[in-house]
Amino acid sequence: MFDYMEKLALARTIEDVWALHCQAMDDFGFDRVIYGMTRATGANGALGAFEDALVLSNHGESYDEAYIQSQMFMDGPGFRWAQENAGAIGWGALWTDSRTLSARDREIIAFHRTRDVCAGYTVSITQGSARTFAVASLTARPGLSQADADKIWAAEGCRIWTMNNMMHLKVLSLPHRSMLQLLSGRQREALEWVGDGKSYQDIAEIMGVSMATVEKHLRLAREKLRVSTTSQAVLKAAFQNQIYTAGDTGLSFSNRPASAARGPCGAGPESFTKM
Repeated sequence: MFDYMEKLALARTIEDVWALHCQAMDDFGFDRVIYGMTRATGANGALGAFEDALVLSNHGESYDEAYIQSQMFMDGPGFRWAQENAGAIGWGALWTDSRTLSARDREIIAFHRTRDVCAGYTVSITQGSARTFAVASLTARPGLSQADADKIWAAEGCRIWTMNNMMHLKVLSLPHRSMLQLLSGRQREALEWVGDGKSYQDIAEIMGVSMATVEKHLRLAREKLRVSTTSQAVLKAAFQNQIYTAGDTGLSFSNRPASAARGPCGAGPESFTKM
């Protein structure tokens, strides 16, 4: 896990984090992973618009369209359990209790079995904010039964749970947005100045443009983020890490020398690097 944590700390994009995490879970025997996170939950527990959520999956396009894009997952027993509980649970406990399974639950379980999604674990990720909800679904590779998955969890569950939580914390620190919500550089700059308490006139002088241009940038930012007010736009852009970040929103760091990607564990005494 030490190697995983070092690479996670050095990851610069969500794509980097996801590739690293999927490989780590595959090494344990969970070759298909879904991660979902939203920071738009309401006071009553409502999850907000699906378009505002970040959902990552390596199941494949066909499965993703049928299960995720259709929002079938919201009716699933694992998702429902994650909304009401913390920690992790094996699917045996969720899929076999006839007393709690509805007709819709059985339909979803049958769908999964046709896709060779037959065993696994659901992880309800620990939150530090009442507005954030995150969950991971770990599918055991084909050929493994739920009993096999339970054995893996008995031996490695603590590490797997910890790694999913650390992955989530890393994702929270990186820009994440749909292409429809990608702000331009000038829109981000204008929102940042609003967040700093500057008036429209101040922002116009700082950016060297007219007040009408500032208003245009902020209006377009509100439209892209699908919010009504500029203060909501600042909050949402900050949640997505589109503002107040170093360099370009994508944080690709393409202009940094290769040495900048090396962490403190990449050099030093042999006894340290091989811990």
